[in-house]
Amino acid sequence: MTGVVGLFLYVATLFGPPWFVFKIRRKWLGFALGSLWYWGAMILCIDYLRAIDPDYDSIAPAFVVYLGWLSGLLYCLLCYGVGLIFRALIRRRRGAGKSNACRIESRPAEGEASG
Repeated sequence: MTGVVGLFLYVATLFGPPWFVFKIRRKWLGFALGSLWYWGAMILCIDYLRAIDPDYDSIAPAFVVYLGWLSGLLYCLLCYGVGLIFRALIRRRRGAGKSNACRIESRPAEGEASG
């Protein structure tokens, strides 16, 4: 049972912020909610680690409590940047077949007048 809970928390931490960033139209709100989601999921992970291991003694929980929102914001920015790159690549790939760059135009011969 402990493996299932840990896996759920890991998946929630990993895939929650990108969902907020890409599904909410106002990007600032998506970044804020994604950061809070990441921060809350990390705090739940630390509480879970403390519950399953009574000898868990680390300074990491203090860093997560104080700086978890910042790491969440950086993770949201990373996800957003990767998403923008993928969108640009997909648009470029879809637009490659419609491009006029490979179209051959017929030009008049040197002695002929155009018109």
